[in-house]
Amino acid sequence: MKHTPPPPFIDLRVLKEIFAAVLPPTADHLYTMMGRRSKPPSKRQGERLAQGIEKLIKRSAPYLVGIAGMTGQLPREHAYYILFEGLVREQLRAAGVRLKANQDALAKMVQIAQRQTTPKAHNMKLPCYRETRQTIELFLQDMCRTNLQSIDQVCAEWSRSADIHSHVQYVRQLPAAVRRFRFRPPTRATDKLVVQLSDEYRNAAGYFEQRLRLLVAIAAANRGEPRSWENWKRTNLERLIKIAENTAELAPLAKIIDRPVRNALSHGTASLNVNTGTVTFHERHQTITWSTAEFFDRARCLTIATVALAELELLCIRFTWECLAESLWAMTSGNDTGFSQ
Repeated sequence: MKHTPPPPFIDLRVLKEIFAAVLPPTADHLYTMMGRRSKPPSKRQGERLAQGIEKLIKRSAPYLVGIAGMTGQLPREHAYYILFEGLVREQLRAAGVRLKANQDALAKMVQIAQRQTTPKAHNMKLPCYRETRQTIELFLQDMCRTNLQSIDQVCAEWSRSADIHSHVQYVRQLPAAVRRFRFRPPTRATDKLVVQLSDEYRNAAGYFEQRLRLLVAIAAANRGEPRSWENWKRTNLERLIKIAENTAELAPLAKIIDRPVRNALSHGTASLNVNTGTVTFHERHQTITWSTAEFFDRARCLTIATVALAELELLCIRFTWECLAESLWAMTSGNDTGFSQ
């Protein structure tokens, strides 16, 4: 990130020290006006006074910042940032997250989001996962920097549809399904092998289509061609793949799935030739033949790609916070990036 959090504009500890230094002389002056002798506060009274001052400062700080911003005593951008950062800070505290003294709340949110989206080392060693993950990250980074609102609108409409339930069920059931998958390439061509790989490919292809539809919808909204989610749901896989191929950032995803094979498995079964060790897929317009080893590799690659695609929402949250923090930090440093106040 190009910018860093600004230094604290108001240090509450400094205000506390100022109050603690000003109150005793003020109390002495009041006692003198009333003709009474002032008494030094006891230890218990001093502790209660310090607690009262701290509560007063924390409760009145937002109002003091607001007044300072309205009256011009504090730059409006700085006042806005202090108030927003304070809101995020209270949300983190409510969630049980501890912040160090003078630690920026937005920087903490970015740190949490980055930690949650850090890919596992063994996943990054798999080419299908690594390439899919990198494609999604580059796409979302570009979307967040150019049109963050398009992502929010599409994702909000998608989350209100029934597709979110299919997404949740796939992510929940994937660990259980993985236990039934083959971990090593096949050595013999059997009907059991074809059934297992067909089930794996069919399930992964269904989820892949849902994720591709969401990404294509975000890309279309960013181009100024928004459509309702109900409209996107009527868009078939062939059309989605063509749109992805014509979108530079999404083009690598279109190569992961084979549409004719997916159609053949959705409407029928694969045919195994035991003598040649090949599997034939009969689609309406064409016939495709793979070796059992190729079928295994393609099914496994598609499944691994869906693992990366399942992280789409977390990556959206991460890049949203990064872009928001970057804009606010640039605004407070005097380099306004056009953030809407």
